[in-house]
Amino acid sequence: MITTTLFQSSDLTDIHNLLMSNRWEYFLDPVVTEEGLKKRDGAYFSNNENATLVCRDETGELLGFIRFFDIENDETSSPDFTIYINEKDRGKGIGKRMLTEGIKHIFATYPNIRRIEATTRSDNVPMQKLFESVGFVKEAHYRKEWKNRESGEFMDAFGYALLKEEFRNE
Repeated sequence: MITTTLFQSSDLTDIHNLLMSNRWEYFLDPVVTEEGLKKRDGAYFSNNENATLVCRDETGELLGFIRFFDIENDETSSPDFTIYINEKDRGKGIGKRMLTEGIKHIFATYPNIRRIEATTRSDNVPMQKLFESVGFVKEAHYRKEWKNRESGEFMDAFGYALLKEEFRNE
């Protein structure tokens, strides 16, 4: 059985291990270093402006997590999020599960929030499919907006959003 729960400080070591032991192809930093972990303390994952949900299997192994940021409980707030899934567990529906549970949490916990936003590189087709599978709509095409730090190339990015009234709470 897979469970999705709110971040606890006891999750931090597992999150750091997940970040260090995987490659994050579509992220600004595809390889997370010890230096990169220094800013990712408990407050980075859970405070007044951030909320994180972790996903574990029946043995307690961390499969991934979703982190929402820029959260403010007002009608002008449009939090964004990022999803990390263990390489060996990608393509198994874990992203959709975490995103759906995360959206439920944000809309229930912050009743004044009316939309959630997301941005991804134009070549990240799996993420685009994930967004669309839960009802996100592509709203923007940002030309040469996302720098690929490995190649130095600037890539196009797409902006998506989901309105509260459009969310299919399945």
